[in-house]
Amino acid sequence: MPKFRIIQAMADKERIITKYASRRLYDTFESEYIAFKDLQNLIAKGIPLKIIDAKTKEDVTRSVMVSLVLENTELFSQFSNEFLIKIICLYKYNEEQREMFGNYIQKSLDAFIGSNTKFLNPLSSDAMDYLSDLGKEHQMLTEKFMKEISNFGKQS
Repeated sequence: MPKFRIIQAMADKERIITKYASRRLYDTFESEYIAFKDLQNLIAKGIPLKIIDAKTKEDVTRSVMVSLVLENTELFSQFSNEFLIKIICLYKYNEEQREMFGNYIQKSLDAFIGSNTKFLNPLSSDAMDYLSDLGKEHQMLTEKFMKEISNFGKQS
């Protein structure tokens, strides 16, 4: 097997990161300690990974990612206080309603990221096509979400 295929196969495999009590992260693939910024770069590149607590051997991927998001304050500067308040207000809804909202946001982000890739490449489409496509996708997602909400109300 050529060396490139071996390296590619290793890149596709889930990377294990060990988290120590001191918040230090150890990348077992590279055999070195990494910073939170390095972890952010791995995630942004789409490298599959799992973060394991060194002491308990528990999967702590989600809690570390939440910490990473919370520490990245420039990301939150894009959202208004009103938006953040509305996110906090989701606590008053039941789990099923919050799950519906989470699915809606996830699909909206997927649509945005998929369309945004086209927009960032000026040779593939122009800005107006991008905005039109994104608007249509968002409208379809919103209509589906509203149908789910109305069906949810009928079941109660």
